[in-house]
Amino acid sequence: VAPLLFSETELFLGHQTLIRHNPLGAVIISLELTIFGFNEIAVRLHSIIFTLLTSYFVYRVTRLYRTKKTALLAGLITLYIPIIFYFGNVAYLDSGVTFFFTTASFYYLRYFKNRNFNDLILTGFIASLGFLYKDIMIIFLAVIGLFFISNIRKHLDLKIDLKNHFYLMWIILIVALPWTIYMSLFREFKYEFIFTNILNPEVLIHWIRLLPSLITEPLFILFVLGFFYLIFKKKDSLSYFLLIWFLVFYLFPLMENIAFTKILESRWNFLNSGAGGRAILPLMPVVAIIIAIFVEDFRKKTNIRFTYVSTIFFLYLSLFTFNFTQDSLTWKSNGSYLTPKYYSSTITPYHSYLPYDDIFFYFQQNIGSDAKIVTPISNEPSGFYLKKYDLNNRILLEKINLKTSEYATDFLFDYCINNNVGYALLFEWQVSNRETNEDLLKNIQYEYDKFRLQKEFHYKNGSVYLYNCGNFN
Repeated sequence: VAPLLFSETELFLGHQTLIRHNPLGAVIISLELTIFGFNEIAVRLHSIIFTLLTSYFVYRVTRLYRTKKTALLAGLITLYIPIIFYFGNVAYLDSGVTFFFTTASFYYLRYFKNRNFNDLILTGFIASLGFLYKDIMIIFLAVIGLFFISNIRKHLDLKIDLKNHFYLMWIILIVALPWTIYMSLFREFKYEFIFTNILNPEVLIHWIRLLPSLITEPLFILFVLGFFYLIFKKKDSLSYFLLIWFLVFYLFPLMENIAFTKILESRWNFLNSGAGGRAILPLMPVVAIIIAIFVEDFRKKTNIRFTYVSTIFFLYLSLFTFNFTQDSLTWKSNGSYLTPKYYSSTITPYHSYLPYDDIFFYFQQNIGSDAKIVTPISNEPSGFYLKKYDLNNRILLEKINLKTSEYATDFLFDYCINNNVGYALLFEWQVSNRETNEDLLKNIQYEYDKFRLQKEFHYKNGSVYLYNCGNFN
């Protein structure tokens, strides 16, 4: 099956830094593209499906311990939380992480409620698939471990429960350990954990400051009220599980640091990057369930009809969700809808607004075979469009980190000459800090003997310029 899956997609996948993660994500994307072809809907299909299934399993998790109306409200909120909706429509892997975590949690909580060992087997199976999808799933072990300890007095037969959890741990580790060992030997980066991060108050409140811009301020207020409501009211198993889930997934990304082993002194983490919203995406089911519990309990005490409450949530979230996907998750916006008081560094790139189809169609029609094009973009879907327009064997798109200085044009020119590069594709509006080069864009228009503008592509935030590189004296 592997040659069939990857023959058409290996070049595309090779460009995707998101496929640095575990193999199941690559297999799923390969299936999508092999079956449905290289188009924008196919490459996002996994995110759409995972988001819908996450909403369904949020309903089922809530329904284990709460009324049907509470469960319906939780599922509705999950589906339309702006950050969930956004990542349900792009090609990142993170919607799948949220799905696997929520689904494994459902089967585990159902085991804890009914003591059916088959549910524990399903928990291990889903968690193992989740790890093969993305290794962040390994912290599911921490969640169920802490939950087991917090409920130790409720175990009917502690010895049997310990044995069952031992089996569950090995079901997950039997899958996780070989891949972890393999990747520790061959992966070009490694994970580090800076535990002292959480001792810094400013770091500790990072997600709390970011959360209003991801779910809207009114929902954030409801979540905070619901969180304290859950803490101070009489707690059941669902309450304990939600609080532990939130605590673990809140703290873990704050401590995570990625060291690129082939790039000296190169470090990446969620605190200094644009991936903040993605980092806490698996927290959104917890947020939705806590809001639903609080709102439904308040509704019953005030005798407000459920139809009114659900309709208000649907209309409100629909309004802001569609606006959110169009404008808020950009490098220039913190996504806040009222009065923003906290501007996070960045959330996610603005790649969806770049005129890829125009650019690569132009390449297809006007750029000769064996052409080399250099571009500062490093983490975007150029590989997808190379394949979509059948340019893999005609054009080599090289990606470099341009130096921001008054000598940027000299650096680019020397690179083009020394590497036989004929074209440079440059962006007027910086797509990320790594690709910012105002000096280059300002000065290159005066270097007529080295660079000549061949084509300008317009988009929402500016222009993309295709320059010829060479000696034009």
